[in-house]
Amino acid sequence: MIVALVAIAFSVERGPGAALARGACVIALLGGALILVSTAIDGFAMNQLGRAWLDAPPAEQAHALRTADAFELAGYAIYSLSVVLFLGVGIFLYGLAIMLSSTYPKWLGWLALLSGGGALVVGVERGALRATPES
Repeated sequence: MIVALVAIAFSVERGPGAALARGACVIALLGGALILVSTAIDGFAMNQLGRAWLDAPPAEQAHALRTADAFELAGYAIYSLSVVLFLGVGIFLYGLAIMLSSTYPKWLGWLALLSGGGALVVGVERGALRATPES
């Protein structure tokens, strides 16, 4: 997907859409990097933290659980930000770039604007929801 987004950014060669497409590409690459970090935390670090909790003596299990919970919260925050950047702002800006250029059909720009805007709302909402203390 990253390769396709980079290709789209460089295929919009002229006009105000070209600069916007390259900016969208930078944001999408940053969001993609955050997805990798989130995956590393969720897929690898949490597995090791779970094993550390399982192997810990009873007196240390509470500390191991708090450590895993902190990693979980950090991973969720990073994931929410990656959704906002990669799927939200990045795709939305690609949509604007397409709308301002003649390289691609306008309906594709509208689709990117709608999906990027939706992902932006979901990412912000999920991040804010998780950050709210539970009652």
